[in-house]
Amino acid sequence: NGEVAGDDKKKKKRRRDEANMAATAKLLRETKVIPNLIFSIEQYEKFLITLSKKSKVNLMQHMKLSTSRDFRINAATLDAALQEQDASQQSQETSQEATVDTPPQPQKKRMKT
Repeated sequence: NGEVAGDDKKKKKRRRDEANMAATAKLLRETKVIPNLIFSIEQYEKFLITLSKKSKVNLMQHMKLSTSRDFRINAATLDAALQEQDASQQSQETSQEATVDTPPQPQKKRMKT
């Protein structure tokens, strides 16, 4: 009688494991197409926008724009912005060194109204 109960538990466990494996496989199959779908939607929107510009008709009036994930970093613009930022930081450091010599003025207190 103990062996029969043990066999039932093993069979139930095996069925449960098979069901879990089947569910996992189904989930993987279903999620595999999501990136392709997103890419297709973005391409569709891109072509709709270009067609709207060429035809001067708003074809996007009933469309909700999705988040754009296609971008390129312009290296020349990035370098220019970084150099400009470095220059502004250096000028701020020199101006801070000049103001260190003078004692800071105490701030005036505001009256509550």
